[in-house]
Formats: sequence, structure tokens, C-alpha cells
Amino acid sequence: MDVRGFFLPSLRGYARVWLGTDLLAGLTLAAICVPESMADAKLAAMPPITGLYAFLAGALGAVLLSTSRQLSIGPDSTINPMIAVGVGSIVAVAAPDYPARVVLLGLLVGLAVLVAGVARLGFLADLLSRPVMSGFLSGIGITVVIGQIHVLLGIPSVPGGTVASLVGVVRDLHSANVLTLAIGLAVLVIVVGGERLGPRFPGALVAVVGSLVAVAVFDLGHHGVAVVGTLPPGLPSLALPGITPAAVSSLVPVAIPIFFIVLAQTAATARGFAVAGGYDVRVDREFVAVGAASMVSGLLGGFALDASPTRTGVVAASNGRSQVVNLTAGVLVAAVLLAATGLLADLPEATLGGILVAVGVKLVKWRDLATVARYSRPEWAIAVVTLLVVALIGIEQGIYLAIALALLRRTYLSARPHDAVLARLPGTEGVWVSQRHHPDASLPVGVRVFRYDAPLFYANAQHFAARVRAVVDDAREPVRALVIEAIGIDDVDFTGAQVLSELDGELAARKVVLAFAHPFGRLGTELNTGTLRARFEGRVFNSVDDAIAALRPGASAAQDRRVDAGGSAAPAPAPR
Repeated sequence: MDVRGFFLPSLRGYARVWLGTDLLAGLTLAAICVPESMADAKLAAMPPITGLYAFLAGALGAVLLSTSRQLSIGPDSTINPMIAVGVGSIVAVAAPDYPARVVLLGLLVGLAVLVAGVARLGFLADLLSRPVMSGFLSGIGITVVIGQIHVLLGIPSVPGGTVASLVGVVRDLHSANVLTLAIGLAVLVIVVGGERLGPRFPGALVAVVGSLVAVAVFDLGHHGVAVVGTLPPGLPSLALPGITPAAVSSLVPVAIPIFFIVLAQTAATARGFAVAGGYDVRVDREFVAVGAASMVSGLLGGFALDASPTRTGVVAASNGRSQVVNLTAGVLVAAVLLAATGLLADLPEATLGGILVAVGVKLVKWRDLATVARYSRPEWAIAVVTLLVVALIGIEQGIYLAIALALLRRTYLSARPHDAVLARLPGTEGVWVSQRHHPDASLPVGVRVFRYDAPLFYANAQHFAARVRAVVDDAREPVRALVIEAIGIDDVDFTGAQVLSELDGELAARKVVLAFAHPFGRLGTELNTGTLRARFEGRVFNSVDDAIAALRPGASAAQDRRVDAGGSAAPAPAPR
């Protein structure tokens, strides 16, 4: 492997004229990521400073390994609630070893994503459909918003899920701190309103500066407004957490759903911005970048990372041309850690809560869900069930259920696929269309043509046979020949082959000839050279027209042609 070609891929062909724009984009990214990264750390129930450590690791991974010119890797509001819920179900958030478990989880997720990239397992990202992702993200958004209400009100948090949090808020509403609520609402207005000015407007930074000024001027810390408190200055040091088989095994169930979400979001973000920016990316390499960055984050005391659609959008909107943007932002964040952590000690908790509520609102994909509802009610139902389970029961349960429901629906569609009775379109040669959609199409008397749009396997073989029987039984006149237009059947398993043989015997007893037109793939192999060749000898054809010409009453064997084992045409005997 060429090491020089492996690292810094986004900087190949770098033009000096891009430098000024990239530096400005990096400054914009840093202004946005400092408060957001601290807020995202709170989502994972980690100290705010660890969000900055995690961003440093993400910037390093993006600069060194990403093939994307604009991808931003770092703390993410999608997976951080999953981290808090998952690890919190094993170790109490207040327990001394909670941070170590979060760090270990980051190492596990990072290793899994890294291996997926090296092994080129990018197809795993497609296991989560877009409707499922919309429902999942919306459920996460609702969880984030409800989980921050107590922060905005300045009341104690309540352990448990969404319902427990709401009950606790109602119970303790009388003790809310008005000043804390005012700060949180002001931050929310600034962040949401700032987004209308464009993604480059540092609304979160403005809110942070304004909050710090308000605390200093009005001495809000002495009026019940909770602040972040002292942050450790300096850059983080590398440290390996305690790793035991018991700790690792307990975190595997937590890591699996986070792993799938990271793959899906990384692939979607990298591909989407590459298409919009007119450049190419290698998604498997993006997995390597995100996985390596997560592992570095863990070693720095951070948590699992993900590709960030929001921050990548900031880079794109700032006309960032390369990973020099992330390099610049990383240097600026390092400067904050070295020289400015003292300034952040008086930052109100409500400021981070307001930023997170704004993030949570954006995660609720109402428009996407409405679009899915108009297109497919079953897919919309899966998305809504995912949303409700994530929001009301649990994030892990929601993602597992979503994957299971999506795969179950796809299995059902494969087991009960679309099919059609075909007929020839008037005035055409060889144009066969669905009779249902073209009532004027016609067929020779005594012949039926049937198309089945799925591979033939154990789950749908009996359904296929039942549909064939129905086509024969529902015909107005006796059927003497049934042609299977096999363009949609590219595979057949053992069960499917057995059912075909049994169906042929059943139809033969009813004096119906079963034939195949245009078979390919495994079915073509079995019919022409495999286990089904002897049974269907002389009844496998290049096209529906060839089949009907051979099967019509009085057809001559010399003028009809079938498909031979090599796929070419050869004389076929007249059916008996």
C-alpha cells in the first residue's frame, strides 16, 4: 500500500487560491462546533469538555483519511442519546465508571466501523431505509427535546425514559427557575432564528457569548442559574480505559445499533454532499475515517463519533474546498482548550439545553414523514411505529424493531410479489403488456401468458403455483398452453424447482402444456442444462412469441425455435 496515497486524500491537487476560503470556512466551523460539541457531550451524559476532545479526534480523522472534501466528523446528536441510554442501562450515569464505559463503547464502535470500511461492507448502510431513518431520527428528536425540558426549567432531572421525564417535569414545575427559563428560551430563539440567516451564521456562538455576558453582568450564578463549572484546561492526553471481557460483552448490544446508524448516516452524508459538490468519494474510506476517529476519541477520553450532516452543511455553505477547513477548526478548538476554558466555566447549563432543543426540533422529520405517507402507507406505518417506540420505550428497541419490520415487509413482498397476465398489444410485434392495464390487448384462444416478478424460492413457491392455477381456472375458455414469461425470475432454489416439477405434472393431467419464455440466471441454467432440463425439454423459448408459435395447434417443429443450453436458438420439437 502506498502510504502517501492513503493519507490526506482530499488535499491532492490542492490549489493555493482555495486557502483563503478554506481558512474562513474553518473559522466558521469552529465558531459553530465549540458550543454544539459541548452540548452534544451533555446528550451522552458526559462532561462538556469531552465534546471538544471528541471534535479534535473527528477533525484529525477527517483530515488524514477522508476522501470527502467537506465531510465533518465529530460528536453527533443522533447517536449520543443512544450512548447515554445504552450505557446508562448498564452503569448508572452518576457512577464513577460511567465515563470509562462510554470511552470503551467509543473504541468498540470505532473498531467495528473501521473493520466495515476495510472489509468494504458498505452495503450494511442500506439496511436502514429512508422512511425508517426518518422515523428513527424523529423519535430521537422528541427524546432530546423532552429530555432537556428540566434543564430549561432549572429543575432536577428524573431517571427513566421520556414518559418519566414528562411526569417529573409536571411534578416539579412549581420549582422552576424563571431566569433559567428565560436564558434557555432566548438561546432557542437566537439559534433557530439564526438558521434563517443561513447555515454559516454562528447562532450557537452568539447565544454562548450572550449568556456569558448576562451571567457576568447580572450575577445570575447567585440567583439559582446553574452553570457548567470549572473545565480542565489543556489538551487531552492519551489513555486506554480498563478493558475486561465482561465490560466488552455488556456493551456489544449497545454498540450494534449505533454501528448501523453511523454507517447509514456516514454513507448518506458523504454521498449527498459529494453529488452536490461535483466530486467523488469512496464510502468505505469514509467508514475508515469515522472508525479511526472514534477510536482516537476514545483514547482522548471522548465518545463514539459520526459524520455530521449539519456541520458538513456548514462547510459546504462556506464554500470549503478541502479538509483544510477541518484542520483550521481543529487548531482553533485546540487553542480554546489551551487558553479559553476558564471563560466557559460560567456558561449556563440552560444555554446548552437551548442549543440541544434546537437540534432536537431539527431532528423531527415531519416533512419527510408526510412525503412517505403520500407515497406508501405501509412504509409510513413502519416509520411512525419506529418513532413511537424510540420516543416512548427506548432507542435501542426502536432501531431493532425498525430493522425487523423493514426486513419483514421486504420478505413479505418477496413472498407475495407482483404478477400479471400478459397479452399482445394490438398492432405490435412482440409487445406484451398487462391485460389489467390494457383491456384491448389480445391472446390466441387457449393460451395464457403469466409473468412473476420475483425469484422463485421456498417462501413464494406455493404462492406461485396457486397463482398459476388461478390463471388457468379463471380463463373464459379452456387453457391448452400456459407460457411463463420468466424475465422476472432470475433465481430458483431447490423448493422452487420441486414445485415447478409438481405443477407441470398437475397441469399435464389437465392437458395444459407449461412452457417458459426468456429464462435467465439460475432458472435458465436449471431449465437448459440442470435438473429441470429433461422435464421441460422442448418447452423453453427465446421469447413469448416463439413459445406461442410452437404451442399453437398445428405448429411445425421445423419452424419453431427454442433456447439451447448455450442460450442460442435451436430447433425444438412440437409439444406432445
